[in-house]
Amino acid sequence: MTILRALFFAFIVMALAVPPARAADRLVTVTGEATIGVAPDTAVIRVGVTSTAKTAREASDANSRQMTAVLAAIKDAGIAGRDVQTSRLSLQPQYDPNRSGTARLLGFQATNQITVTSATSTN
Repeated sequence: MTILRALFFAFIVMALAVPPARAADRLVTVTGEATIGVAPDTAVIRVGVTSTAKTAREASDANSRQMTAVLAAIKDAGIAGRDVQTSRLSLQPQYDPNRSGTARLLGFQATNQITVTSATSTN
């Protein structure tokens, strides 16, 4: 008798010697974990400029100059104008937060925020 036949015979004897499992003992539990990595196909970036000055005009003008520089850098990076959208634009007075009674105007704050969306081609 070869070793393979002996092992097969021992396996059959052991299988027959084990009583059949009850229904409750027939539970199979499987646990798994997976990770999938893919290259992103879209990037969304929000960029903003905030400027403060004594007057609304000064704050707005300073903000406009800074945002023009940001937009030029975005264009130089090869991002198309259609992928850039204004998402927030505001001009608000700034008051002294420490004074009780009548609020004292400190100046103005201009904020301009844009959203840049860059999608890769799926061809």
